[in-house]
Formats: sequence, structure tokens, C-alpha cells
Amino acid sequence: MIKYKTTGLNWPIEAVKIVRESEKSVWYENILGSGCVRLDQERKVSDYHQYHDTWQDAKDYLLGRARQKVESARARLVDAEDTLSKIEALRQYK
Repeated sequence: MIKYKTTGLNWPIEAVKIVRESEKSVWYENILGSGCVRLDQERKVSDYHQYHDTWQDAKDYLLGRARQKVESARARLVDAEDTLSKIEALRQYK
């Protein structure tokens, strides 16, 4: 079966051939430099990556994360502009 792996926000969506799956983990074949094959296990969801059932699910996940990042940046900008205007409005008292 194929799962689609997303890593961070700036990485492409990677198709991974899965040989075994549980509720929380996936196993895939890792071909080592010597040509040997090792079965590796990863959690489906971690702080670093996620596995998705379809490419569209992976894209939607990345879009959601990117939108959250944009909204967070907008909120920080509003706060910074508010601070700037308050500082600009300061007057020296005599």
C-alpha cells in the first residue's frame, strides 16, 4: 500500500510504500547503501512528520498548517503595529 508522508511545511509530499500498518505505526523497507533491506518503523503522527492515506489528504494537511502560520503572523503583525502606534504617540511630560 502507498501512504503519503508530509514533513514540516517546506518539504514535498513523499509517496512511501508501506509493508505493514497498525493503528499508530507504519513499517517500510529501507534499502541501505550496501544493498541490504531493513524493515523500519515510524509513528504515523509525530512532531516531525505525518503519514496520510491519500495525496489530497496530505496536501490538505499542509494547506491547513500553512494557513495557521499565516494567521499567526497576521496576529503578530497587528500586535506589533499596535505597539508601534503607542510608542509613536508617546509625549514627554514637563
